[in-house]
Amino acid sequence: MVESAKFANVITKAGIQKGDHVIVMTPRLLETYAIYMGLWKAGAIVIPASELLKAHDLEYRIHHAEVKAVITYDGLTSEFEKIADDHSVHTKILIDGHLEGWQNYGELMDQAPETFETVDTHREDPCLLAFTSGTTGNPKGVVHAHGWGYAHIRIAADHWLDIHEDDIVWATAAPGWQKWVWSPFLSVLGKGATGFIFNGRFSPERQLRLLGEEKINVLCCTPTEYRLMAKVSDLDSYDLGSIRSSVSAGEPLNREVIQAFQEHFGIKVRDGYGQTESTLLIGTLVDTPIRPGSMGKPIMQEYMAIIDENGQPVGVDEIGDIAVKKILKHCSKLITKNPSALKKPFAVIIS
Repeated sequence: MVESAKFANVITKAGIQKGDHVIVMTPRLLETYAIYMGLWKAGAIVIPASELLKAHDLEYRIHHAEVKAVITYDGLTSEFEKIADDHSVHTKILIDGHLEGWQNYGELMDQAPETFETVDTHREDPCLLAFTSGTTGNPKGVVHAHGWGYAHIRIAADHWLDIHEDDIVWATAAPGWQKWVWSPFLSVLGKGATGFIFNGRFSPERQLRLLGEEKINVLCCTPTEYRLMAKVSDLDSYDLGSIRSSVSAGEPLNREVIQAFQEHFGIKVRDGYGQTESTLLIGTLVDTPIRPGSMGKPIMQEYMAIIDENGQPVGVDEIGDIAVKKILKHCSKLITKNPSALKKPFAVIIS
C-alpha cells in the first residue's frame, strides 16, 4: 500500500486530477499493481493497453479519451514515439529506463511521500476505460465504475476462482487485457491472497514445473495453455497436488483437456465466460458438476436471457443472442462517446 500511495503522490504532482485518463502499458510486473492502485487512489481512470498495440492503436485511444498521461516499460516506447505531438498527453513515465522526454519511474518514486489522502470516489464514479478488440469497427471504450470491482470480487473471486486468503494464485493474463484486471489484480488483491507473477515466454514444461515448485493453490489460464500442458509427454512426473481450484476462460475448453487434467492430476478444470463489458457471466462454479464442452450456466439467471433479433426472449432449443439486463452492477456503466448504446433493457453480448 505504501508503493501505491507513493505513486498517487507522483501522478498528482504531475497534474493528474480526478477523472483524468491515463494509459498503462506494462508487462507482468509488480510495479503494475502499485500503478493501478495509485491511479485509483488519485481518482484517475486507467486505460489498460496491451504490449501488442501499435502507434495507430495508441493514437486512437489518446485522442478518443483525451489521455493526460502514459506509463510504460523500457522497450515499449517506440510505438508512442511514432505518434504526432498534437495530443493531450503532458506526462510520460518510463519504468526501468531513461529516455528523452520521459520521466523515470524509480526516480520519481524515490522522491515521493509514503502517505496519500485518497481522493473521495463514489461507486458510480468511473475508474477503468477498457477498449474492446474492435471486431465490428473501431474499438469501443467501455467504462467501468468503482462499484463494478466490488461486484466482480463477490461473483468471480468468491464463487468461480474460489480464492481464499491464504492461497497462492497464478493467473497468467497479461496487463493490457481485461482478464488481468479480473483475476491477477482485483480477485487476488480483493481476497487478500498472494499472487504469483511470472513475466516470461510460455513453456508448458516450465509452467507445470513452477505450479509444483511454487505450491500454487488456484490456477487461472487460457485453454491454449491448458491444451499445451496436456500434450507434455511425461505428465505423471509433475506434482500439482497443491492446486485446489483451476479455471479457464478466453476461448472454448475442449473435453480432452478436461479429461487429461482429471486423469493425471485429479484436477477439475472449470470453464467460464465474460467480456470486456462485464465480469463473469456464465461459468461452472466451484462444487458444481462439470459438463465437458459446456462453459457452464448463467451466474444470475434472472438477469440474463437468450433473445431474438427483436430483443424478445426465445424458447427452449431456439438460437439467439446472449443478453444481460443493464441493471446488473457488474456490467459496464456506458460506452464512451456513444451514450445511447446501453439504454435498451437488454445489452446484447454475443451471438
